[in-house]
Amino acid sequence: MSLAKRKPTMISRAKLGEKLFTKTNDFVLTDPQMHIIKPRYNSLHDPHLRKYYHRKDVQGLLRKRSFISGENEVKCSFHEYKTYQRYLEHLKLTADRTVGEIQKARMRWFLEQQLEGLIPGDISLADMREELLEEEVDRLRQVMQMEAARMKNKDDKEDFSIEVDLLSWKVEERIRLRKIERDVRHEWNKEKQLREMQERREKKKHAAYLRKCAVCEMQIIQQVKMSEESVIEDRRKRSAQSSRASGQTERAQRRSQRARAGQGILVAEGVERRPKSKIRVTYV
Repeated sequence: MSLAKRKPTMISRAKLGEKLFTKTNDFVLTDPQMHIIKPRYNSLHDPHLRKYYHRKDVQGLLRKRSFISGENEVKCSFHEYKTYQRYLEHLKLTADRTVGEIQKARMRWFLEQQLEGLIPGDISLADMREELLEEEVDRLRQVMQMEAARMKNKDDKEDFSIEVDLLSWKVEERIRLRKIERDVRHEWNKEKQLREMQERREKKKHAAYLRKCAVCEMQIIQQVKMSEESVIEDRRKRSAQSSRASGQTERAQRRSQRARAGQGILVAEGVERRPKSKIRVTYV
């Protein structure tokens, strides 16, 4: 049996004059050495040369040499196509990671505002999730409509396909947002438990510190009382010693006065009792 000749499949990454690589706002830390894709300049994808390549003679020459297809699709090899596909997947993962971090931050902000009482309690985190989903849907719808308008083939069928794509994307996005919501709730509950444990530890430390201060205060009061009692006792002892010393001094003075008085009486009696001496007269 003879096999029917199959028409070769045309592989293309973009149309003539459309750029392949997109600039990102964030610095990609996951691939700093450009292992995923090493961009190479291709003049067929240079947007600055679009007017030149859209000339009829130039397009005819490119089609003749099999560089582009009849629909102005730039042909490429299978290796280039797979490399470009990996680049787009990596770009999508990076964008999803960035958008996920922003959405997670907004959900955490919602919980913080609700904890402070700035947001009513009847509004749940699921409502916030649906609001984020609707914002992403509106943004993606605008992008797809702009892309369809740029391609100049917008009709009712195109609108229907856009809505179908949005519905399928919305299902996947809701699943991703639910996962983000679970992560945020888990982190929030974990932080809440840590805060409560920290508060309990702080309360225990404060209570222990108060007890320690009370014990130290009682000890200081007891020491002050003991020192006051010792000072009073010393004063009593000194006053008693001084009183005893003054009494002894008074008694000594009295004794000395009595002694002096007794000596004076004895001297007077001795003078009275002394016999008169005879006076002898000697004549020369």
